[in-house]
Amino acid sequence: MSDYVSKKAIRYKLDVKTEKERDYIWDKIFNEYNFKNYYNLKHDMEYESGYDDFYLDIPIKKTYGTICGDFGNSRKLTDEEVQEYLEDFKKVIPTITKEDLRYVFYCYYNGTDSPDCYNVGEWIND
Repeated sequence: MSDYVSKKAIRYKLDVKTEKERDYIWDKIFNEYNFKNYYNLKHDMEYESGYDDFYLDIPIKKTYGTICGDFGNSRKLTDEEVQEYLEDFKKVIPTITKEDLRYVFYCYYNGTDSPDCYNVGEWIND
């Protein structure tokens, strides 16, 4: 059943341009093995698709059923957040830097794609 989803996460924007690349990531990486155990991660990771872009998220808080409208925003990570989360992302994508990560907070109706919130200073409101 569809409902509103509210999510806070640490996000990395994947360099995925085509459906073929997206399907490879989804089918080969996330479905074929337990992602967290395979990479020996401290945190769970999720693959998230927005309207146009694709992301790798470490979810911090996710709730269902909260009537919150559709919005999204992002910011750079604090030094404490970098210390907590960067190591896990580096295990999956070794070239990643703290500048590639965002703290995102968004809400959307899960019968649609989630908002593409990644760019700092850009407020999404539908």
